Amino acid sequence: TPVSGSDSLMDLNQERSISNGADDVTIDMNDNGDAKSQYDDSTQGDDGDEPPNPPSSSTQDEGSDSHQKDDEERGNRANEKQECTSKAVFDLGIIMDESGSIKKHFEKEKDLVKKIADEYPIKPGGIQIGVELFSGATRDDPGNKQRVPIHLNDHKTSESFKAAVSNLKHESGWTWMAPALRLAKNNLFAEKNGWRKDVPTILIFITDGKSTDKVKSTISDAANALRREKNAQIYGIGVIGADKDEIAKYITAGDASKVFQADSFETLMKTLFDKFNKELCKTIIEETKKTKDRLCNHLYPGSNFCWTFDRKKG
Repeated sequence: TPVSGSDSLMDLNQERSISNGADDVTIDMNDNGDAKSQYDDSTQGDDGDEPPNPPSSSTQDEGSDSHQKDDEERGNRANEKQECTSKAVFDLGIIMDESGSIKKHFEKEKDLVKKIADEYPIKPGGIQIGVELFSGATRDDPGNKQRVPIHLNDHKTSESFKAAVSNLKHESGWTWMAPALRLAKNNLFAEKNGWRKDVPTILIFITDGKSTDKVKSTISDAANALRREKNAQIYGIGVIGADKDEIAKYITAGDASKVFQADSFETLMKTLFDKFNKELCKTIIEETKKTKDRLCNHLYPGSNFCWTFDRKKG
């Protein structure tokens, strides 16, 4: 590359880079003041003598297509996120374990519930979230320890909901699961407490240990009643000493993809929460469509109106 007269006046050992078209050139001054040039490392060919050939038009097209696909994927993810959050309408119930073994982790359990409320903002006519706490009086008798301190229609914003969660007090007890699921059907998801039969119903069951229930089939009976009578989709979150197989067998009807297990709440929120969130979002979108179909078919039985309506929307 030619060097201008002004360049020949540079001080000894000075380095400069100039641009010549698409090539970056480094000019070194040797001890005699003579200029010597070489291509910058970032643009050298494999042998260091020649620059690489410019990308072909086909390579540029492939890069353009790749960027376009990335943009489309980001757009799809954003739309999907809106479909299960800001645009979503559903009832979410959370059953929190408050047995004796979880006492020292109770604040972390509350943090998890508040994180869920951040992901799925509560708003009038949109998302509602309610909370049930469960334990049992003794090893042999669950008593009336299960309670619903936060009903679905108690809060209009996630901020007020989270404040209520922060104020929850731990009462200890045994890990009786069947009574907790029965109370969810009869109270947490009761119309008088805000439950809406024409929107998706999601239940998240959190526990840190194995069930105390003597007859395990009573757990699955209660969970099946929720699915049958409330069309509930049930997720299980197990931490510390929880039994993932037990949760899958008796609570999620054998669906292991709806069970998320970690050795601590910290690990759960750091490594599994995104996966759980993605699965939950997918379920919300699917259940929203199913619920609309059920409602439409109920209003127009024996008609193809619902199918035609969906086709026109698409």
